[in-house]
Amino acid sequence: MFHRYAMSYAWVAVGGLMMLLSAAGCGSSGPSTVPVSGKITVDGQPLAKGSLRFVPDSAKADSPNSEPAGTIEGGSYSVFTGGKPGAPVGKYKVAVVSQDEIDSTNPQPPKSAVNPKYNDPQTSTLSVEVVSNAPPGAYDLKLSK
Repeated sequence: MFHRYAMSYAWVAVGGLMMLLSAAGCGSSGPSTVPVSGKITVDGQPLAKGSLRFVPDSAKADSPNSEPAGTIEGGSYSVFTGGKPGAPVGKYKVAVVSQDEIDSTNPQPPKSAVNPKYNDPQTSTLSVEVVSNAPPGAYDLKLSK
C-alpha cells in the first residue's frame, strides 16, 4: 500500500517539476524592445550594404545599457538587440560602416562608402531616439560621402 502511494507522489512531483521548468522558459530574456528599421542613403542614393550599431547616448539621462545593431541591404536596415528584433526605448548615437566593393584588379584596400566620421559613434553626427509607435520614416538616416 505504501508503495502505491509513493509512486503517485513521485509522478505528481515529476509533473510539478516539468511544469515549473516549462514556465521558467516562457519568460522573456533581455530588455524589452520596439521595432526599429529604416532607409539609409548616402548623398541621396540608397546605401548598398554595410552595418550599423546604436550606441547609448551617455550624455542623455534615459540612455539604455544595450547596443542594438543591424545590417544594411539595398538601402534598408533593421536592428536587433540580443538576438531580438528592435531596440530598447532611449537615445542613441549611430555608427555606420560600409566599404566599396573589392576590386580584384586593384591592390588598394576598398574605400569607405560613407564619410569615415560615421564609423565611430564619438565622431558620428547621426543620432536617433527610439520610441514606442514611431511614425514611418522616423529612423531613416541620411549620410554624406
